[in-house]
Amino acid sequence: MLNFVILFLLCFTISSALKGKEISDNVIGYLGVPYAKPPLKDMRFKDSEAVSLDGIGSYTKWPTGCPGLSTDGRAEDCLYLSLLQTKNIAKKVNTLLIFSNEKLSEKKLTGLVSSSLNVAVASIRTAVLGSFDNASYGVSDVVNAVKFLKDNADVLNVGGITVWAESFEAETVASALSGTEVERAILVNGNAKTRTVGRERFPARIAHKIAADLECDLPSVSQSMDCLRTKSLTELYATVQKVSASFYPFGSPFRASTSNQPSIPTILGVFKQLPNEYPNDSNFDEHYTYTDFKRALAGLLPDSLYRNAPLLRKLVLHQYVYTQGDKKNTYLLFEQMRKALLDRDFIAPTQKLVEELKSNKGQVYLFEYGIDNPPKSCLEDGGWEDIKPFCDKMFQYFTRFAVKGQPTKNSCEPTNPTWPAMGTSKRDYHVILKADGTIEWDSNFHLASTQLWNHLLPALDQLELKGRRDAIFKEETQLLPTELEDDEQDWHRRAANIGGFDFSEEDALNDLPFHAEL
Repeated sequence: MLNFVILFLLCFTISSALKGKEISDNVIGYLGVPYAKPPLKDMRFKDSEAVSLDGIGSYTKWPTGCPGLSTDGRAEDCLYLSLLQTKNIAKKVNTLLIFSNEKLSEKKLTGLVSSSLNVAVASIRTAVLGSFDNASYGVSDVVNAVKFLKDNADVLNVGGITVWAESFEAETVASALSGTEVERAILVNGNAKTRTVGRERFPARIAHKIAADLECDLPSVSQSMDCLRTKSLTELYATVQKVSASFYPFGSPFRASTSNQPSIPTILGVFKQLPNEYPNDSNFDEHYTYTDFKRALAGLLPDSLYRNAPLLRKLVLHQYVYTQGDKKNTYLLFEQMRKALLDRDFIAPTQKLVEELKSNKGQVYLFEYGIDNPPKSCLEDGGWEDIKPFCDKMFQYFTRFAVKGQPTKNSCEPTNPTWPAMGTSKRDYHVILKADGTIEWDSNFHLASTQLWNHLLPALDQLELKGRRDAIFKEETQLLPTELEDDEQDWHRRAANIGGFDFSEEDALNDLPFHAEL
């Protein structure tokens, strides 16, 4: 008992020595607390190194976030976190840790704080500084931010941690979860499965292009990296913008490494549209043609990754164009290209992760939403009123999840019915959260898209097709497909003429080798 009292007094004394900012009558914030060494100069393109808490420090100013797709309003010295909690707190409290590089509203963050919930915000490296040449430096940032809070839990009164992140930050957090001790996760429009196609190959290619453009393509990797560390942030990002243009329309080439996502209670959110690093309506003009669509299709399912790529492209063309309208409608082609990217990179991978977490007995809650970048949209100053109902409902779910482990209580109330975990009811229900704050329950999450990308295409890619030709294109960036390749595939017709697709069932079983169980 005496030891407990001494420990309590020691922790209270240390926490009292920390100087924070009084944000409101009952909330104090410890702002800009460094959790790792600044990733500058020799520390650029390296895993972050943890630091200890300065028990007598003054933390009264919000830090600047890490650079992302651009450097506007960002700083490379960015590995800081901020913690908001009620004043005179004397016990460990559940903590919602938001990983975001956006400039968030102090007032709105304060509104999430309660006697049962702390709110923390941490910046982590993403884009070229966080994921360069298949190394995920941002993952080490997540690990160190969580470790910092855990190591100083007695001083900072931090209890169970729920992490929340969106897009690139969410993918980085998901890749780091297996190396952290967090209790719950909220991953919005990014998880361990999203944007996995080509994830191991594209970063290496673009890293080489960046090094060559900056005259850092030196004999050894260490020499090349040392050279890149001497370049200014402006020089580096100017080159990144230039070489990334060749990656269009497939989003950003800088992606966190893949890893197994642990089966902790998880909320997975999916945006109804592609994020802003992908093509949007402003990229469409009268010069867009069927050839542009076919070029994107060839990159979507390249010969270098798929053995039966022409057949798969034909199926995708049928699913997204022929069943939807006229291929002469170029705006339809543009929109369906975006839909195929959304399904391949976000919808289908999220459903695959749901199935994995369910099979491992993990609680997973799935929702779909239509407001871009909720952390920024809902937590920045200004622009609140028109989406306030959406934000209020989302925060209601997230804060309860961080405190109770479930986004809703068991209830039949029409305004707040139970949001069941996947696999806990007769149907797998997910929530559709609308901009006006209303909610719908639905099942069969994007069934046509998930079945196509997760099951049909992988199965057909394993078939040994008679008349199959060898890939003639080694690099998908060199593909210049014509209308002939996917619309009229002569090699398939020749196969049919010699008994390819017109086999009887008996002939097919005897003569056509199957490498997939359909």
